[in-house]
Amino acid sequence: MHLGGAVGTYDGVTFTVDEECAAVAFLNTARYSEMYSIPEAARQIAYTCVQGLGCGGPRPGQWSDIQSFSNTAGVDPTAIQAVKTASSMWSPKGLPYDTVANTWTNRTSMVNVTFWFDKVYVNKALPQYNDGTNTWNCAQLRDTPTATNYFTACFQLSSAAGAPTCASGDCFSGKVGTYVSARGTLVTTSQASTGGYRINLYHEQLGAPNLAIP
Repeated sequence: MHLGGAVGTYDGVTFTVDEECAAVAFLNTARYSEMYSIPEAARQIAYTCVQGLGCGGPRPGQWSDIQSFSNTAGVDPTAIQAVKTASSMWSPKGLPYDTVANTWTNRTSMVNVTFWFDKVYVNKALPQYNDGTNTWNCAQLRDTPTATNYFTACFQLSSAAGAPTCASGDCFSGKVGTYVSARGTLVTTSQASTGGYRINLYHEQLGAPNLAIP
């Protein structure tokens, strides 16, 4: 990080010392859902801190400066400017990662926002749901087995040739009663027993949980 009154310019975007400090704090401690203004590919890089750049801690990413972020393949000037703008309006709000509890609390403002549960418990499998157009393979997610809040989370099924991972099978198989990581988007729904909100999961395999999270 720059010292004194120096400024840095990364991919054509200039930062003051204070702006860079705020941006690094944002990269390291903002929830994935709070990074929504960063293009998706760069947001995954920002959050997971790829290429061995000092990653660790209760959430995956630990960046030391904006130079390291800007030098990473997949990060462009649009992403750098988005980080600068977002960090200027951001302040920490409790845990530095998305949970079922904080997503449920902020659900009305998080509709259509993509988030990442680093560690979430698959409480039980649910019957497939058909909304008249699509069929969904669903399960109930909680932060812990005894947590009060929960979400119904679903993969959209498809029998089309070349359908993506988790679109043609039960990706919750063998996961009930375990912790996983999952990425998805919060939507409103008329599906029963959801409280009006459901998580549409990305068509990627459920990942291993981040064990650094209690």
